[in-house]
Amino acid sequence: MALTEYSPRARAERVIASGRACLALCALIGAWLAPTDSESFVNQATQLLAVYCLYSTVVWFAVGSGRFLSRRAVTIQYGVDLAVAIVLTMLSRGSGSPFFLFFTYMLLAAFVRWHAWGAWTTGLAVIVTYLGVVAYEVLTMPGPIDGNRFVVRLGWLAVMTMVLTQLGAYQHRLNSELHQLAAWPRRAAGTLDDVLREALGYAATLHRAPAAMLIWEQEDEDRANVALYRDQRLVRETLPDAVAELIAVPDSIRSFLFINSGPSARLIAPVDGARELDATAIRQDLVRRYAIETAIAATLPERTHRGWLVLLDRPARTLTTDDATLAEIVAADTSASVEHWYLSQRARDAAVAEERLRVSRDLHDGVLQSLTGCRLDIAATASAAEQTSAETAQALRGLERSLAHEQQELRQVIQRLRASAVPRERTALRDLCARVERQWRMSVALSPDADALIPSELSTASLLMVHEALANAARHGKATAARVTLQRHGLDLVIAVEDDGHGFAFKGRMLGAELAALNAGPRSLRERAELLGGTLLVTSTETGSTVEIRVPVTRETICA
Repeated sequence: MALTEYSPRARAERVIASGRACLALCALIGAWLAPTDSESFVNQATQLLAVYCLYSTVVWFAVGSGRFLSRRAVTIQYGVDLAVAIVLTMLSRGSGSPFFLFFTYMLLAAFVRWHAWGAWTTGLAVIVTYLGVVAYEVLTMPGPIDGNRFVVRLGWLAVMTMVLTQLGAYQHRLNSELHQLAAWPRRAAGTLDDVLREALGYAATLHRAPAAMLIWEQEDEDRANVALYRDQRLVRETLPDAVAELIAVPDSIRSFLFINSGPSARLIAPVDGARELDATAIRQDLVRRYAIETAIAATLPERTHRGWLVLLDRPARTLTTDDATLAEIVAADTSASVEHWYLSQRARDAAVAEERLRVSRDLHDGVLQSLTGCRLDIAATASAAEQTSAETAQALRGLERSLAHEQQELRQVIQRLRASAVPRERTALRDLCARVERQWRMSVALSPDADALIPSELSTASLLMVHEALANAARHGKATAARVTLQRHGLDLVIAVEDDGHGFAFKGRMLGAELAALNAGPRSLRERAELLGGTLLVTSTETGSTVEIRVPVTRETICA
């Protein structure tokens, strides 16, 4: 059995074949029962109808069994139908032919097969053919034609062509939107910005709108988050008002159209066909803030958040209530994408909290206890050394104090791991640099206002990266001096650590991807920078090195 039997084209051809067979049979019976021209009609047109009826029956059975479905077979059938319609019309008084219905059948069949394009081209072909048949009648047959019937039939063909063309275009649009909905992106995204950019961009494309906006709030919030996608750019901001204050429509309204391009704004909901609401349901400051001329809005299904998807600034003459219905489906998909991201973040946070608890136990029961034992041993050794060498005892006491300080720092780390959700005081970069100076006997200079440039969500990560870079410079590069510089370049935080050591094993400038390919450079710094969505650049010379870390601060941090 041919695979084409299961295609939409097969279903269309079955409808066309059954209609052809029925039309041919009815025309043949009518010709036998009530011929209008006993001399030519019965002898020629009836014979043609009998052959056409037999042909239609054969095609009907063949199409029903999955045959005659190729493009060539369909084209041949189309040509045969048109030829039969022309000949029957010419054999039966042209403009007054009772077989004019065959032309209408041609239009309907072309619409079913090829939608708007088929209806338009076939309509033009049928109109031209009909005019040609009438012209032939005027030139070859005596007597005037029936002008009234000619004009009415010509108008009928023109109206049928326009209506079927518009209907075909509408059907093509629905099919296209259906396929686009089925292809809704399902790729995993690292940040909420990525999710919003992909979902809103797809929604704008699907609705052929210049811009798309999502307004939403979480269950435990009373402020509105706004994400606007326009010109392939995403802009996010937070408004102090609740979503219900910005868009206040009845709960029964799930979508609406907003038109603000005329002398007065209108708000139309697709309820009972269409219902006009008070246009002030959308706050005017929201309309002015985003210069909204037209909008297709649909509410989000209430899950962990609530809000509206708004498609902006499509020409008012192209809007229909069907757009609002489609927006409801798109809003559900957009809401699902946003909720999936939030749930994935919660799952990640839960996994991180569990891992932090495990690490804190391991540190407390392992490393911290070992450090305590080492400290006691050092204290005992210092007490014994006081009787023989005061200098050695003093060095050991200094080492004991450093170890005690590190124990305290480790206890704080363990406490933060066990209660990561509790707000904690930020450690200043200047304190970190002072501690590095004591530990590694290396002078460290810090740029002014460095601590003020670090956002709260990057505080811990920045400290760890700076500490790692300084420790690498002292331990591996044998540096005696270093400088830490923090700057804001656009939407990025740039951390640079320069030292006067002998650099890395390689010489020159390398990005993180190049370092990864060579398995060289500060691996932990590169991995942490990549987890934050940033980049690492290392410059290494014989007289020192520079480690530059660039991290975005306007998107959600994946790893703090």
